[in-house]
Amino acid sequence: MTTARFAKRGAGRVGFRPTPSRRFLTAAMLVSVPLGFLQSTVQADAQTATRWTVEPGSAQLEITGVARGFALTASFERFQTEIAFDPAALDATDVRVTIDTASWTSSLPAADEQVLGADWLAVALAPTARWVLADLAVVDDTRYRADGMLTIRDRSAPVAIALTLDIDAAGTTLRAAGTASFDRRDFALGATTAPEEGMAGYTVDIRFEFTARRTAP
Repeated sequence: MTTARFAKRGAGRVGFRPTPSRRFLTAAMLVSVPLGFLQSTVQADAQTATRWTVEPGSAQLEITGVARGFALTASFERFQTEIAFDPAALDATDVRVTIDTASWTSSLPAADEQVLGADWLAVALAPTARWVLADLAVVDDTRYRADGMLTIRDRSAPVAIALTLDIDAAGTTLRAAGTASFDRRDFALGATTAPEEGMAGYTVDIRFEFTARRTAP
C-alpha cells in the first residue's frame, strides 16, 4: 500500500499569517486524504475477493504420523473452511480453517483417548484448532504456497501449506488440495506422555482436499 507523506510548511514568510480557519482547513485536508484512501482500498479488496462455499461431504482432512513404531492415520470429521480467493487478486485472499478437535478418529483407537486428553489436543479446554492464512504466493499455474498460523490449544506457530487451487472454466467450482507438515513440539503435544521421538514421531503430516462452489454476490 502506498503511504502518502505530507511535509509541514512553515508560516515564517513575510506578510503571511495563517488564520484559524486556514489552519482548520489544512488539518482537515491532511486527515481526510489518507483516511479516504485507506477506506477505498479496503472496500476494493472486499469487492475483488470471490467467496466460495465448501460442498457438504467433499472435504477431507487427514493426519499421518508414527506412534510407538506404528504408522498412524487419522482424520478430523468436522471442520469448517472459510475461503475468499481470486487468482487475479491474491492480496484479497482470505482463508480460515476451524477444526473440531473432538472429531478426531484414527487407525489406532486405543490411542485416541490419550490424543484427546490434556497432554495432546486437550479437547475439554480447547475444543477447536485454527489455521489462518497470512500470505499466498504463486508457484506456477494452479499451484500456490500458503503461509499461515496454526493454533492448537494455547500455542501458535507458522505452518506453510503447498496446495493447488483450480477453478473450472465456468468460474463456478473451485477444487483445492494440499499438504503440510509441522513439528508437534512447537505445540507441546505429548510433552509429558511422549517426550521422545521413539514414543511418537515429532513430524505430523497433513493432507486435505475439498470442492467449493462460488457464492452468489
